[in-house]
Amino acid sequence: MNPAKESLSRGQRLVQLAALKKLLFSGAQDSAEQAIHLALSLEDGPLLRELATGVSFTEHGIIAVEKSSPLQRGLKAELRNWTALRLGFAAGLLAGVRQLSYDATGKTDLSELWSGQQLESLWVRSGGAVEDLSTLATLPALSKLNLQLGSAADLAPLGRCTGLTELTLNAVQRKGELLELSALAGLPRLQSLEVRGLPVSGLRHLADFPSLRRLDVDCLPGE
Repeated sequence: MNPAKESLSRGQRLVQLAALKKLLFSGAQDSAEQAIHLALSLEDGPLLRELATGVSFTEHGIIAVEKSSPLQRGLKAELRNWTALRLGFAAGLLAGVRQLSYDATGKTDLSELWSGQQLESLWVRSGGAVEDLSTLATLPALSKLNLQLGSAADLAPLGRCTGLTELTLNAVQRKGELLELSALAGLPRLQSLEVRGLPVSGLRHLADFPSLRRLDVDCLPGE
């Protein structure tokens, strides 16, 4: 490799890293998200790992940020875990994680879960409503799922999660729309289904779950 080119590449990486950190540590969630999207677009693994320094996942799937991490010093507490989670996904730290539990403020974005190909158990708590569940259909090992979402959510992607054995859906916000359970009908391995605080329709389709052993529906039926 040309030494001048290699040196320039390292110099460019330092400039990019400084610019990304400035965005990341601005204190605003939209700026942090902009920094992460920019980092992803660069497709630079070492750069992403540098940004995610000190981020890890415990054996119980809880995100951890070391005291020495720049994220501890540069971010407010309400943004730290959310940003660490996004950076952890972007840097590929989720690759070997089998269970994940996280609490995100604001709107929960599940798009970065695409890297969790070994993820078996997922618990998402959020002050916002998850409505786009399409990424979950790309996780082949997922068997246990606990979600907070709004009644406007489209459950169709969950109908493609054929490995699910346990599913819990909890309300974050009550809305006028009905959650359509028919999208889940026929999940071959589903043994436990809980729905709490969400107006639903499609209850007649519960008979279509061949392996269902436990049902707990605490909500106002829509039909």
